[in-house]
Amino acid sequence: MKILPFKGLKTGVLAILVILIVSAMLLVDIVMIKIAEADLLSAKVREGFLLLSLISGSIKGNAYERDSSKSMELIEKELHSSGFTTVLLRASDTDDEKIIGKWGSALQEARHDGLKAVSTKSVAQRFYGTRWGVVWFSPERLIMSSPISSPALKWGSVTIGCDLGETYEALRARQITFLLFLTLYAAFLVLAGMYLFSRVVVAPVRKLLSMASGIEDLRTQDPEGGAPANEIDRLFAAVSGILSRLEENKARLRGHIASLERANKEIERARDEMVRSEKLASAGRLAAGFAHEIGNPLGIVAGYFELLKTGNLTESERLDLLDRAGAEIGRMGRVIRQMLNIARPSPPTREVIKAHEIINETIEFLAGQPWLSGIEIKTSLEARTDNVLGDPGQLREVLLNIIMNAADAMERKGTLNVRTWQEESNLNIEISDTGPGIPEAILSEVFEPFFTTKDPGKGTGLGLWVCYRIITSMGGSIAATASPEGGASIKIRLVLMPGQGATKDENDARNSRIGPESRHKRYRPEPV
Repeated sequence: MKILPFKGLKTGVLAILVILIVSAMLLVDIVMIKIAEADLLSAKVREGFLLLSLISGSIKGNAYERDSSKSMELIEKELHSSGFTTVLLRASDTDDEKIIGKWGSALQEARHDGLKAVSTKSVAQRFYGTRWGVVWFSPERLIMSSPISSPALKWGSVTIGCDLGETYEALRARQITFLLFLTLYAAFLVLAGMYLFSRVVVAPVRKLLSMASGIEDLRTQDPEGGAPANEIDRLFAAVSGILSRLEENKARLRGHIASLERANKEIERARDEMVRSEKLASAGRLAAGFAHEIGNPLGIVAGYFELLKTGNLTESERLDLLDRAGAEIGRMGRVIRQMLNIARPSPPTREVIKAHEIINETIEFLAGQPWLSGIEIKTSLEARTDNVLGDPGQLREVLLNIIMNAADAMERKGTLNVRTWQEESNLNIEISDTGPGIPEAILSEVFEPFFTTKDPGKGTGLGLWVCYRIITSMGGSIAATASPEGGASIKIRLVLMPGQGATKDENDARNSRIGPESRHKRYRPEPV
């Protein structure tokens, strides 16, 4: 939580020092001015007592009459020398009075104080009015009254007054010098305090920051040694210890990370080897069908060559046999390429592939396998678009593993259904069989590695796990459910390429070019 809006510690401390010291100096100024003001007012009161005594003594000693001009001149002379400005003389037996100076609104108060002095037979004093002093409001005027006790005299009381404005003006003039002194003293305190604070707090804190950011070597942080002298030293030692332990932990952590990286690489290699083994196992199962797919066209080509050797053929018949032989050789080439695509290792790629083409190629390749004899394969490729991002070889491997598992479950008899449909931006592929199905309790475990329901020695338990890895790497999902026809159903969901939500007219035009025979097929493998 920020107390002051300063980014740097030194700047914040400097600002706080300035605020505190200036506030303290202003408070000192106020206190000193008020004390000086009180002293000046006390001195003024003492001057008033002296002036009253002089006036009373002069009047008594000369026995002046009320209208004596000489008496008034003497009083005015003493008044001007004392700093007081007004005098009021009142008779003891009548209301006659003599006024010197301008009393203004304080005249009535002066008369009242004179009567009070006569009645109490003592000196009366008080401050009258309010005005701005030096730092706050102060009395405006000092009024003092004294009785004249000699019965031979006609004057009953004398009252003097003093306007305190000149006193305040003189005090304000002195305050300027006092403030200048306080300013210089405050500047000295700020600089000295900042220097000491920088040495005691700021420099160690910056050193701690350097340690925390790794700028300085931890081994060079305590050159003086010895026990910590204060809280900063103890904090310094504690942070140094923490950072040392952090360095040790970082070193151990780097070792653990390196060990984990090596372990991950080993796991990755082992996983790749398992996938490779599964592919080779699949290739081994396909070997018999592969021999059949190669053997049949090879025998046909050999027969064509025997006919060509006879030499009893017309030119058109000879060309026809050569065309047929070329077609059979092309068929063998396609079978060999398909087998290589399944068996050989290849780095995964990310490209736009047409799922329907991969499905048709895979089923066409498997149609001649002996373990598919007696199984009817039905396809219903109803998805409006089938462009997905992935590796064609990996998608082919997924289809191959699922179809092989389905064929094993049906034991060479039944129906295998391959269906596709589109849901918004997703392509759904469903492969279902009419086998015994998968128990509900283990549906969630079929994609775990080494999990299999086959008899020992008849399966590795890696086929569906490989399928799960491939589909999830393509950003899709795969799940096993119970088929409505009583068997098992594997559902694959892949994300279509952006912008593949084609309109109905575009899809109808595309489907018309493909033709119904490419979207709905029935494969009946020939028994071997």
